[in-house]
Amino acid sequence: MKRKIAKGSVLLFLVFFLVACEKELREVKYNYKIGKFEISSTYLVRGNEITQQISTVTVPYFMMDVSNEEEAKVKIESVLELVANVKGVEYKVKYEDVRIVQEFKIDYSEADPVEVSEITGIAVYPNNSGKVNFEKTEEILLKGGYKKID
Repeated sequence: MKRKIAKGSVLLFLVFFLVACEKELREVKYNYKIGKFEISSTYLVRGNEITQQISTVTVPYFMMDVSNEEEAKVKIESVLELVANVKGVEYKVKYEDVRIVQEFKIDYSEADPVEVSEITGIAVYPNNSGKVNFEKTEEILLKGGYKKID
């Protein structure tokens, strides 16, 4: 009898341990680079759900078809207006000598993944419950040329 209780206790512990591991928040990073254009993204993932995303996009002025900060500001102004009204999205832009650096912080507990994708161009793949599916997102990122950073 004691042996069955001990086995049951061990089994119960393993079940709780596996559930706890599944719910642990982990950080997964990707990078995409072509010449001087670069996207670095960090995803906070719980199970198969992306809960937050931080993406930094570096774009040289010449790729925006502008030559300086003032011209870049005019082009970026429309992005600023669109993103300003999206719940759960923070957007910052820094103008440097020859490029802009944009940072998107997305909290998917507040943000609508479809709206985020439409407005920012950031590809995310919600499942049927509206949560962002990590496995599908990762598959598309890797197929699109992103490299996973260990």
